[in-house]
Amino acid sequence: MLTKRILWAVGIALTLTFMACQQEQAPVSESENLETDPEVYLAEAESEIAEAEAEILNNPNYSNEKSVVTLPAGSVDGLQAAIAQAGPWGKVIVQSGMHYESGTVTVTHPVRIIGKKGAVIQSATQNPEITGFPAEFPAALFINGADFVQVRNLEFVPASGVGGVGISVLNSDRVYLRGNTFTDFYSGIWSQDADHLLITRNVIEGPLDKGVFSTGLYHFSGERAKLFRNEIRDFETCFFVCEENGLMVGNETQGGNYGYIFCKWPDGFFAMPGNNIVGAQIPAIDWITVGNDGDSHALATYLITDGAEDNLLVGNGSSNAASYDFDFTGDIQSDFLGLRPAAVSNTYIAGGIQNQIVKDCGIGTTLIGNYSLVDLALDPCRTTDD
Repeated sequence: MLTKRILWAVGIALTLTFMACQQEQAPVSESENLETDPEVYLAEAESEIAEAEAEILNNPNYSNEKSVVTLPAGSVDGLQAAIAQAGPWGKVIVQSGMHYESGTVTVTHPVRIIGKKGAVIQSATQNPEITGFPAEFPAALFINGADFVQVRNLEFVPASGVGGVGISVLNSDRVYLRGNTFTDFYSGIWSQDADHLLITRNVIEGPLDKGVFSTGLYHFSGERAKLFRNEIRDFETCFFVCEENGLMVGNETQGGNYGYIFCKWPDGFFAMPGNNIVGAQIPAIDWITVGNDGDSHALATYLITDGAEDNLLVGNGSSNAASYDFDFTGDIQSDFLGLRPAAVSNTYIAGGIQNQIVKDCGIGTTLIGNYSLVDLALDPCRTTDD
């Protein structure tokens, strides 16, 4: 299993390196320790993702005998009825062309929703004006208590302005979101209590140019999420992940303050439709992050903070970061959120990438490879959110 291999690799790493907040370290030869090679991790991660994909696609409950419903081009508020008509384990084919939806479409049973090339869902749901908490965000599509749902090859756009959330997933396991495009939503995807979530090859374009500072993808909770080869750009933060044992592989980000945040989001601030409160009970723990890339982030491409623990980051790219490529934070006191504890026992492996800027204020961080370590005497650790 991948987890056992990672534990072994980290054990070797601890014998080869000393902790961060020391002087810059010399590269570790890949011939001396093959586990510093990102291709090893990448191959195993891709194999695990392929197995998860096959488990969903080959589910025997989806068979040719199940109901197939076609949603014709030009439909108005037709998707909800099509999902109901298809029934559990059925399929909805969304034809090429525009489909208008005046409100949230809710999915409460397993179903495949598959778009033909050029199928567009235009949603009238809007980014809410936040006047208090919890703030409830409408979703174009709300998957609620339905395992093995598939949503593939659809384009989501707001009817006007900035939409709420493209797809929200709640209490639903092994949901498969592939090949979808989201443009000008507050967030493309939210997930809460969604185990074995598979999100792959989606494109999420943000509303920064409209003055909206938001996050492209929130994974609040759910074990073993797999985020694979997605593209997110033009959000304040592109990826924000919590919970345990996730895989983040081959994704790309661009613009805004942060590319990838490993963190914890407190309950009570945001809600899905029906005032279902979202938040993380635990921070990002034991995520394997390999072969991702980020470009032109104003603060850091990768931020590891708020108690994030035992995460492995290997062979991840970062270009044109204005401040840091990687930022491992210490304790931060926030008037708004209280104490945000330090990142603990995380491991960074450059994997052949040269001279990335690493700021390490975390506890017990392991750093391997050729990188440039920030001098904390000149650039001290941040201790408040002020």
